[in-house]
Amino acid sequence: MSELTILCDVQACAIIYGKHDTQDEVWPSSVGVQRTYTKFKTMLSMEQTKKHLNMETFLRQRIEKEKDQLRKQKKKNHEKEMSIMMSKCLIGRSLQGFNMEDLNDLGWMINHKVEEINRKMKKVNDELAQNEQSKPCGKNTTATSDQRQNDEHAASSGITYGDDDPTRPSATSADGGA
Repeated sequence: MSELTILCDVQACAIIYGKHDTQDEVWPSSVGVQRTYTKFKTMLSMEQTKKHLNMETFLRQRIEKEKDQLRKQKKKNHEKEMSIMMSKCLIGRSLQGFNMEDLNDLGWMINHKVEEINRKMKKVNDELAQNEQSKPCGKNTTATSDQRQNDEHAASSGITYGDDDPTRPSATSADGGA
């Protein structure tokens, strides 16, 4: 009984008696039993019974919990089936043989995946834009797009230039600025 009161964080008492025993066993003590019993009796009847649970109520609650878990598992299984169906469609499998409900579910899943991809792309684009804004704009640290194009053209044609090579194509505008 001591372990039960500790594990469940409840107040409890026990009176144990037998047919052939002349003395009843009491836990925690006679005074403790009297105190717990008095406290219980002074509670409102609603408070006394609010945590009572008979076997029928317990089983109903357990059945409802299991039904809920079954519904969740069926939903997961259906989503996995739709993912498999979508994968098969992507490799060229025909949609013939699927019922209308499956096709509707497949359409919903495709729309959901497209929305998810769009959200991720927006997030990546926002991060890239934020990173571009936080880069320093020094003359020596960034190359103009014309310089990059010249460097790419030179690399693809096998030409190499040093940084101080006077024959390197310059990316200057008509007014002479970089």
